[in-house]
Amino acid sequence: MQIVFAEGLSDVMSDRGITEEDVKATIECAERDKTFIKDGNRIIGKYRMENMTVYAAYEKDGDTFKVDSVYSHRVRLTSEQE
Repeated sequence: MQIVFAEGLSDVMSDRGITEEDVKATIECAERDKTFIKDGNRIIGKYRMENMTVYAAYEKDGDTFKVDSVYSHRVRLTSEQE
């Protein structure tokens, strides 16, 4: 698997606390478990990690994934009894 990041995306990822490993895991999970939506050639994959959910928007060309956007959200729900 080869991942190619759009120009400037590494800086955005750094600002958002998303690593290249997070994106790789997201693509692997999305492709394996079919947890993505597809619009033409564009795919948005999702992967829920322990403390956040990561989304990666990419195009697939054989074994190459061209990532043009990534984002995440972190949510921690607790009960009132804690």
